[in-house]
Amino acid sequence: GLIHLVFNGHHCHVRASHVGIDAVTLGKRLEEKQVLEQQQAWFEKLENLKRQVLLVGYDDMEPLAGITLKLKAYRSLLQNFPVYRTTALLIQVAIPLHDSIGNLMHPAYVAQVNHLQEEIDSTFPGCLLVLHEKMAFVPRCALFSVSDVLVNSAVRHGLSLVPFEYVLASEVGEGKKGSLLLSEFAACSRVIPGTMRFSPWKDEDVAKAIVKCLRQPHHERQHWHEQQTAWCKHNTVLRWAENILDDMKKVRTTMVEMGEDVKRSASCRVGLVKSTYKEISSNALKHDKVFAAYADTKTRLIILDVDLLIRPKEEEASDAKA
Repeated sequence: GLIHLVFNGHHCHVRASHVGIDAVTLGKRLEEKQVLEQQQAWFEKLENLKRQVLLVGYDDMEPLAGITLKLKAYRSLLQNFPVYRTTALLIQVAIPLHDSIGNLMHPAYVAQVNHLQEEIDSTFPGCLLVLHEKMAFVPRCALFSVSDVLVNSAVRHGLSLVPFEYVLASEVGEGKKGSLLLSEFAACSRVIPGTMRFSPWKDEDVAKAIVKCLRQPHHERQHWHEQQTAWCKHNTVLRWAENILDDMKKVRTTMVEMGEDVKRSASCRVGLVKSTYKEISSNALKHDKVFAAYADTKTRLIILDVDLLIRPKEEEASDAKA
């Protein structure tokens, strides 16, 4: 919703709204012949592996993604529900991240993921497949379309559009109309209807949530899938942008009626990419320009991206030592 705050003569309008995706363009891409071919290839692969249940995870290889928590929960699932040892397969796509000079980021976390993968493979062979790559659009959507559940165990994720893509990809061909199982710390879990939320910190609870998702009655799954599809097609990125522009027009109209100045006297745009906190503070964010632009204006529009606002503990410790 939209909140209007007034404090000591200052007016602040706050809009809480999750961005969507370009559903129209995505729908056209999903109709391509290559997507159906890749979907059939995945069906055949699963049949050869003799796996009837497919869980999917698609995350960056970084601590806040919660991949290690997901693997621990999956291990708990296989330990407590023996029936899935011969029927279930988790395909975890873990996208390696590199810094500006090409070095692998979070190597210690990568080692933890690899260790858990080896443990699960040795105890429950054939139940886990970890892909260290960023999948292209066609194979990614084809994989989503043949899966039963998308599992997201993020510890903190302000913006994730993968679940939106997952919902629409389930419309491809003979897709399974999979369910969404999302961490309560992922913002999109609060807006997509019919999403099952969970705390990623409790292994057994996550395992039970996965089982609940898999045992969900067909009519119930179908109902929520239709609701999710309609929501994703309606709440697109275009509609999100239009809502923001409408809000700005309303705010401007209100300010003009109150006799306040709404002219633009200065501007400062700061664009950040995925990198470490130190790289952002030293290379991207120019404090003098931000302060100068802020000081030269009477009316200010500040747009903040929630990503990368929390400093990693190891960097705080290194700064303290310095």
